[in-house]
Amino acid sequence: MGTLIWYDDNENNKLFNETLSKLKPYLRKINFRGDIDINCIVALAAVSPYPYQDQAINCKYNPQDLKVRFADSITQDEWRYIHFSEVSRKLNNNEYKYIISGVSGYVMCVTGLGETVQDAREKTCRLIDKIVIPKMFYRNDIGKKFIERDQKLLKNRGYL
Repeated sequence: MGTLIWYDDNENNKLFNETLSKLKPYLRKINFRGDIDINCIVALAAVSPYPYQDQAINCKYNPQDLKVRFADSITQDEWRYIHFSEVSRKLNNNEYKYIISGVSGYVMCVTGLGETVQDAREKTCRLIDKIVIPKMFYRNDIGKKFIERDQKLLKNRGYL
């Protein structure tokens, strides 16, 4: 895990008005279409040599051809929250096999959606526990600081 984002379509939101709204005229002018946020830490599951991709060519920890396995209990809905990067999918005996195809170690993003940050965090943790990649690592602290401290600060300052 890596990114905490929430969605609010209320353009009267104080946080929006003091930050992103200032970009709105420019983004309209250039006909921007896409996502934008104030701060982003990429949400991902990775293996070595990530984050040192520039050393990937000569790296002794080449992840290419490592198998990516998933628990049978992953639901059709949960697949929507797995976003592959350098992974190949091959059909073998009516079953898909997933293999890391790149050398950077950037394997996938795993996301969660919920009514609260805690809910989204729990869903993401449950899903990433269903993924097995040799020597996989990911951040497991995303959302904790927001839940324990920042949410209250933002509410006290009138942003939420």
